[in-house]
Amino acid sequence: MARLDKVISPYFNETAKNLIGQKITVQTSDKIVQQGILRHVLPQYIVLEIGQVPFFIHTEQIIWLSLDGPNNF
Repeated sequence: MARLDKVISPYFNETAKNLIGQKITVQTSDKIVQQGILRHVLPQYIVLEIGQVPFFIHTEQIIWLSLDGPNNF
């Protein structure tokens, strides 16, 4: 049986790379919402630092992400 991988948009990765070092909020497909500092953006996953602990989130599981900050609504 052939495995069909979800295609990740290169636009997502390039946009997310602009947020490295910023505090972001991410919701995954299992409805978990995480907040932390975005440390790395790689083709298959992002690294979110939460309380000085790295969390690896598979890019294909991300539903949305948002930049946290005083000017965001």
